[in-house]
Amino acid sequence: MKIKYKIYASLALLLPLGACNRDADDRNIPPQREMIETSIGLSLDHSTRTSLADDGMTTRWSAGDNIALWARNAAGEYTVEAARFALRHFSSDYSTALFTGRIEAMEQGSYDYFMIYPVPTSVDGTLATYDIPAVQSGAYDGACDVMISSPVVSGEALTTSATAKISTSMHHMMHAVKITIPENRNLFGQRFTRLEMTFPYPVTGKITCDVTRPDAAPALSGQSNTLVIENADGFDAGDTLWAMVLPCESPVDGEITYMVSNDRSHSESATYNVRLDMQPGHVTPIKMTVPELYKYTSIEFYVAENNLGEEFDRMSVYDASGALVATFSHDDSELYKMEYYGDFNRTDWSGTDFTLSFDSEHAVVNTTVNVGTIEPYSRHLLTTAVPYLFEENFDSLADFSDGHDNYAVGGTNSDTYTSAKMLDEYGLAGWSGSRVGVGGTDGKRIRVCCRTQCTIFNQKYRYHGRLDSPRLTSLKDGVAVDVEVSLDYGAGFAGNASISPIAAYGYDTSSAGAIGSKQHDTAWYISGATPFPALTLNGSFDSTPDRATYVIGGCSNIHRLSWEVGSTGYANTTNGNYWLYLDNIRVKIKNANNN
Repeated sequence: MKIKYKIYASLALLLPLGACNRDADDRNIPPQREMIETSIGLSLDHSTRTSLADDGMTTRWSAGDNIALWARNAAGEYTVEAARFALRHFSSDYSTALFTGRIEAMEQGSYDYFMIYPVPTSVDGTLATYDIPAVQSGAYDGACDVMISSPVVSGEALTTSATAKISTSMHHMMHAVKITIPENRNLFGQRFTRLEMTFPYPVTGKITCDVTRPDAAPALSGQSNTLVIENADGFDAGDTLWAMVLPCESPVDGEITYMVSNDRSHSESATYNVRLDMQPGHVTPIKMTVPELYKYTSIEFYVAENNLGEEFDRMSVYDASGALVATFSHDDSELYKMEYYGDFNRTDWSGTDFTLSFDSEHAVVNTTVNVGTIEPYSRHLLTTAVPYLFEENFDSLADFSDGHDNYAVGGTNSDTYTSAKMLDEYGLAGWSGSRVGVGGTDGKRIRVCCRTQCTIFNQKYRYHGRLDSPRLTSLKDGVAVDVEVSLDYGAGFAGNASISPIAAYGYDTSSAGAIGSKQHDTAWYISGATPFPALTLNGSFDSTPDRATYVIGGCSNIHRLSWEVGSTGYANTTNGNYWLYLDNIRVKIKNANNN
């Protein structure tokens, strides 16, 4: 049934504002025209408003509505063009609505008036253009229900001294689709948040109307045959969905194809033959049976970040038992899907960790990702990252000391330790250290200690500390590459304040075991030793305020990262401890793309 209604309207100018007055000067500049605020009172029957009533057919004015107004004088000139008038009030029975707008004062005379709802997206003269979106919410949206008034001929000027009374009718330019889902006809079996429909004719795009010709067919452009109804609250059996679509003057024969989905699953695709009369102002009712669930399960890995320093060539996926379940070549989309069609019975993967192995030109690095709950016939999106070549932040460790990093700031007791031990028992597999410990309340940090002391016979001793990482075994055999090391660091001391801590970074290739430190040595003894910049002496187990980034060239898979701490001199009469604190150690391959 065609929706075409009449409006009985009176136009009244209210609340004149002060004019901006000035005389034309010698340059013949015309005076500025007075601006006024005017109100249009629309006396309506119950059939033409812009939000949908309970009967599913009547529309009503709604808060936030705006209309656009044109005025043409007897000479054919448009003195008002697309002026915005905003709804200010409507009566409790919706019979009267008051719109206000601001226009230039009009000269006395006879005018033709044209109105359109809502305010257009763009205007070119009397051509008003609207965007009809391809994605709609399913609720009635007056912003897409374009209506043009019949021309109001020979009306009075809108001035402060006269009231013009006119009557007109509104013409709906769009077509409405009303979709209902009967009870017990949601075969999808769950709420869906998205309905995608493909029609046999274009239903969305741009519509351009001539406000002076409400009976003329509008011009269409940028059309699409696809309509999407999407709402986060979702839909189910018993619900009604509305959409505004482009009109079509001739009946259309063809097929509508549709499917539904939510954030985890989607339905089968359904198609049926239709004959549609999609004329302006009409409503097409559709009773929709929601298709059955599509038996498709996917476990998808999105690689959001690459910390390795070079692109990977291949990603392999292993389940918790170590079985290889998928291998992917690198894809620029960074989305990798394990897809299963039909019955799916691997719910035993739920809650387990998968290992992702990334194979690049120079390295193989692994990370784990928990699969979470596996629901058959759903999408499971897991976000991950290519790990660093090597990384350690110590946060998973409990506090410990090898007994020689001088937790108690050892005053008079002698500590001559220069041996080293493997730190596997503390949770640092492959690490070794001499005079090291881990602590902290705000995360964990590791520290290395240099001890200086003086005997009663004025004999002076200095015992350096040392820390070595595991070998960089993620590098492939025979590879030699530059690596970039970044870390947080800080320094501190206790005891003798006349000397200060010094520290250096480097590497070792001599052994995979524990490497001891040295006594009373004036030179650095780690390979490639490079001193840290000046230390600010405000580091602690809870603070590593400084940041360093450095490169170690020609690394292979037998290289270890090494750090050493000493002091600027020897204890004189007061013993001292001098610490280097480290945290957030990250290593990546240095190549031409991250120089």
